[in-house]
Amino acid sequence: KIFALIRVPETAALSGREGALERFRSDVLLSEAFDPLRKLKGGSEETFDRAFLSVVEPVAGDLLKPRIGLSEEDWRRVTEETTVIIHCAASIVFTAPIADAVSINVWGTLRVFHLAQCCRALKAMVHVSTCYVNAHTPGGKENPLEEKLVELPFDPYEFLLEVAGEGEKQRKRAVRKEDDLRGWPNSYTLSKALTEVLLSHALQGTFSSEQALRAAGGDVSCLPMPPQQGSTFPLLILRPSIVGCCTKLPMAGWVDTVSAAGALFLTASLGVVKVVRGDQDLVGDLVPCDLVANAIVAGPWWLMKERPLRPSQPLRIVQVGTSHDNPLQWRLCVEILLPFFRLNPSERLVRRPSFVLTKSWAVHALLQTAHNVVPHKAMQLAALLTQSRFFQKRARGMRRIRKVSSAVEAVFSHFVTREWFFQTNQLKAMSMSMQEEDRRRFPLDPCAVSWAEYLETFAFGLGRFVLKEEAPRIVPEEVEAGLFLQSNLLNHPQLKYSGTSFPTSMWALFNAPMRYTVTSQADMVHRVLQKKEIRDLIEKSATATAAKAEAEAHGPSSTQDKRLAKMGGKEKERRQRESVEEIRRRLNGDTRKFLGQMAAQFSMPTLRGFGFFLMQVCNRVFERVTVDPRQIEKFRKVQSDIKTYGPVLLLPSHRSYLDFLLVSLIAFAYDCKIPLIAAGEEFAKIGLINYVLRASGAFFIRRKLHEDDSDLYPVILREYFKEITKSHGVIEFFLEGTRSRTGLLLEPKKGLLAMALDLLFSGEVPDVQLVPISISYERILEDQSFPRELLGEKKVKESFLRILRARSALSTNYGKVNLVFGDPISVRAYADQMRGQGRSGPVPRTSALPAMASDRMEGQEKDIGSFARPTEESLRALEAGKEGREAPHSSSSSPEWKGEQRALMPPIAPSPSSSVCATKGTSSSSSASSSASPSTSASGEAHQMSQSDPRGSSTHSHSLSFLPEFDSEDFRRQVVDSVAWETVCRLGEGMVFHVVHLVACALLMHRGGVALDLLAGVCRWLHAEVVSRG
Repeated sequence: KIFALIRVPETAALSGREGALERFRSDVLLSEAFDPLRKLKGGSEETFDRAFLSVVEPVAGDLLKPRIGLSEEDWRRVTEETTVIIHCAASIVFTAPIADAVSINVWGTLRVFHLAQCCRALKAMVHVSTCYVNAHTPGGKENPLEEKLVELPFDPYEFLLEVAGEGEKQRKRAVRKEDDLRGWPNSYTLSKALTEVLLSHALQGTFSSEQALRAAGGDVSCLPMPPQQGSTFPLLILRPSIVGCCTKLPMAGWVDTVSAAGALFLTASLGVVKVVRGDQDLVGDLVPCDLVANAIVAGPWWLMKERPLRPSQPLRIVQVGTSHDNPLQWRLCVEILLPFFRLNPSERLVRRPSFVLTKSWAVHALLQTAHNVVPHKAMQLAALLTQSRFFQKRARGMRRIRKVSSAVEAVFSHFVTREWFFQTNQLKAMSMSMQEEDRRRFPLDPCAVSWAEYLETFAFGLGRFVLKEEAPRIVPEEVEAGLFLQSNLLNHPQLKYSGTSFPTSMWALFNAPMRYTVTSQADMVHRVLQKKEIRDLIEKSATATAAKAEAEAHGPSSTQDKRLAKMGGKEKERRQRESVEEIRRRLNGDTRKFLGQMAAQFSMPTLRGFGFFLMQVCNRVFERVTVDPRQIEKFRKVQSDIKTYGPVLLLPSHRSYLDFLLVSLIAFAYDCKIPLIAAGEEFAKIGLINYVLRASGAFFIRRKLHEDDSDLYPVILREYFKEITKSHGVIEFFLEGTRSRTGLLLEPKKGLLAMALDLLFSGEVPDVQLVPISISYERILEDQSFPRELLGEKKVKESFLRILRARSALSTNYGKVNLVFGDPISVRAYADQMRGQGRSGPVPRTSALPAMASDRMEGQEKDIGSFARPTEESLRALEAGKEGREAPHSSSSSPEWKGEQRALMPPIAPSPSSSVCATKGTSSSSSASSSASPSTSASGEAHQMSQSDPRGSSTHSHSLSFLPEFDSEDFRRQVVDSVAWETVCRLGEGMVFHVVHLVACALLMHRGGVALDLLAGVCRWLHAEVVSRG
């Protein structure tokens, strides 16, 4: 039996037990919170109410009245039958006068405590307080607030007498003076702190009844009885932090009151509150409501279990918060909630949602004036001049907006300008004392909360349960796929600049993300020129060229230099007369020219401006660019300590020109090191593009050697690449070598990868980290040109004019983009694993997958074309709720898959010269046509230089000394091949299917036309096939 104390309003038609029952039925039983339970139990509404009321009995009462307003009969039954009391009633109006807050939160609680002392069979009492009883004291990360009684800087009984003497005066005005609050942010937290201290006095027998009786106006039921007169019981003070919506029970997003963070989020979603003074880098303590409910339910059981062990400690304090173990920064709230509110605008929208947290008084005042004061005054002036009802109505509306905005900010600004960390040791002890089954049913782990998912659920709940709107449905497949754990790059939190926050995109102009030293282009060129390999090759080439010229002077030679043969007469004659010193100077000049054409040159002003431009472009053409901040954090960890982890190679999949721009933009936005990017030389010939890309970190290399090149270029490329890899530490290039026209993953080109791994093999770096980045577009910018190229048309040469003509794409919606940063691959650990498994000998580079990669794909060589069309039987089975995997396979035309739970990922398309290479669930088809992109992996041509071109291989193979464990050339080649294919495999695993892809595939299966219901069935079948394969 559960007694529920219900206050019956004085204006209610019914009173007493009937009035309590009526209010309980209307406010509780008919609530949507019980809909899942109602559906679970089944039956009619009357049956459910009858079953519910057989367990819960409403009783009429009032905390403000003596003996909490219980009738004689109810008082007798409650005191005789009650074994546990849970007191969670309180006034949560933060701006309430102190007298009102004390009347409900202090005296009402003491009346409940008096009732508890009168209960003969009472075993435990739970009082729900708040973590912010300590809001008057600092509690940083290094000094978190402990679970102990708050210390008041004043005498509580004198304070009660003061409030009682000024009660009427206090009720006539709101709290405005800091002296009234004694250092607390509001009357709610002050009254809760006062209540905790008085309850402890009551348990210890030190309660001053005489002073309290005068303050209570003679109400004896407010006074605790001496311990020897009343029953003794343990008391648990439960302190939740800022309570948000529910995560699972009774349903995801459930919230029925607007207070604290909910009020701020709701008014921001409607466009009412646009700016609040605060620091988005601070931690806010938000806790799900169902986690608090679980602690309330488990609390009495824990008290009764612990009491025999600690009989001398009747008071226990448990803090329920997340700041200590799972901190949430306010910046993440802005990042997650703002795009949700914009993509799903409320029907009651007042203004377009936008929200800024700023520490600067000046910026805060400026934005308040721009958003609220100026529009209000403008409407007032327009109404005065025109006497129009329209402007008069708008002026009144703006006045209400200003009032609500100021009220919300006044309540919440204290909590976003400061931060507290609350220890939760007692909560962990409570959880550990529970059995495994109970821990699953009543989870108490704050670390289990995924903030990105929770915040979107909170936004959903505010619209669905508070505003009573048809909020967007949270798709279970998206939750399972972890998409709600990702953040939208297009609404990245506004970054700081001298304490000032700027709206989205403006941070790119003012934030300085590169807090590291960047080697200048001149210094880098000087370092490369001082390389022994370069100087030796120049000397060797100068001597050989002089000797050859001397031989040519005595007569034609069959070994005549082709470059010399193509020169004009005067130039040819001048070259033949050159001395060794002149040739050396000329080769030094060629080296400087090559390095000048190749080397990157960071420019922070250009980088910021380009970042601003890219944000504007992405906001126009994409709905959402999603990344997982936790994956970014893994990349940030390895790139922040290159001396320990070694250089980092970012290896994105290659689908579009935007690939490398998005990766760099993410690094810029998340304050990571901006990578240096390998780009095709043809983009260095476009003036403005050359400057912008070079200033943003691009270095330009040739796809293949020119006939007039000297022997220097391959060596210069290798030495420059190795130098920037060691000094800068973060390099980006495309392992596939070119953009994929078909969406298939291409065979890896290993030239630049081999150069980077030589640093590890020779012991120049401790390790090399490979970060695969899978980029999935709903629609790519090149969707018009790729089909034409696949049909045989020649690729149009890139030019500045062509780029200008592409501005029409800015008016096109290209949907969503997903970037999945894979776990960094330690090449040293990978090689150690290969060595430990006894793998040795050469590995074919193109004929088959390397052993390490192929082990993961045995039996997965089915071609994408072997997907059968769904039959009517399979579609009917799917509609009937059968397994999506079983239905298609029941058809005789469906393929027989060898493995179980196979992931459907884009297959790998080999080069024209290579044989077919299988990957997960598919095999490759014809090769995509080759073309350079801004960051076209010059790994392709670098591979050719180091493998095929004799001029680039001779020096390379003899100039390095390798570590003993990498002394075998076959083993080094095997490591390069195997880790390259491993990276390609991980790129495929990270690919994301969008619904658009499934619909397009279904349409291509019915090129002659298809009915809408059949199309929907085919899409559902495809969806089931994709999900069943992982």
